[in-house]
Amino acid sequence: MNKDKLKSIIESLLFAYGEKLNLTTLSQILEIDENEIKEIIKELKNDYQDSSRGIQIVEIANDYQLTTKAENFPYIEKLIKKDFSEELTPASLEVLTIILYRYPVSRAEIDFIRGVNSSFILRSLLLRGLIDKTYSKEKNANLYSPSFELFKLLGIKDKLDLPDFEKLNKKLEELIINEELPNYNE
Repeated sequence: MNKDKLKSIIESLLFAYGEKLNLTTLSQILEIDENEIKEIIKELKNDYQDSSRGIQIVEIANDYQLTTKAENFPYIEKLIKKDFSEELTPASLEVLTIILYRYPVSRAEIDFIRGVNSSFILRSLLLRGLIDKTYSKEKNANLYSPSFELFKLLGIKDKLDLPDFEKLNKKLEELIINEELPNYNE
């Protein structure tokens, strides 16, 4: 595979995953040497640095994450504040429903069920205090659950109080089993 194609794939992986990815995981997915990946990421970082792009790759101890550039924060802050002054979007309600019926659930599972990247929505729900995030060493992933505040707002004690819980949870489980949900952290 040529270098430009590998750059494209790595950029896509970092964007789609939305959280840090470690070098070993990238090497396993791409089936190439870690040193080659380091070199490609170095080129990507230079591409972003040398241009007027709004993104960058942050590297900490062989973990890599695609992030926005700090100088664009005032504009991102306006967008986020606007988001909080409005009601939840249909996409936010969809993510919240998945979390309510499947918790604890990883972002990869949420993205798989929805078919799109949910990282911005998850961040918004976290900032609103509607969900909680914990790290699972066993799954090597962040897991999302409804917050105490959300249960309080809904007037329920646990997920079994949700409408049609058993039926909907079973449908989601079948979807995940039949489609063989990928585990990006193995």
